Amino acid sequence: MEISTNHGKTYTNVHRLYYNYFVYQSGFGPGPYTVRITDENGHKLVDSGLKPVALSIKKGKANFPNTTKKIKIKQGGQ
Repeated sequence: MEISTNHGKTYTNVHRLYYNYFVYQSGFGPGPYTVRITDENGHKLVDSGLKPVALSIKKGKANFPNTTKKIKIKQGGQ
């Protein structure tokens, strides 16, 4: 996940911790923020105008595309 405080001109990478939270120790200030998330296939989602609100959940504007790949397995050890 990456966070921008200047409307997407530059981004700061924020790593996910082992307990599934993204933490940036020095903070980003009051916002608004632009958040960019990239999946393992390189697809990007960007949400902007986000402001931090204590104990709240913000639903994103989109989901990543379904990129499930079908794998053919040959039978009989071939």
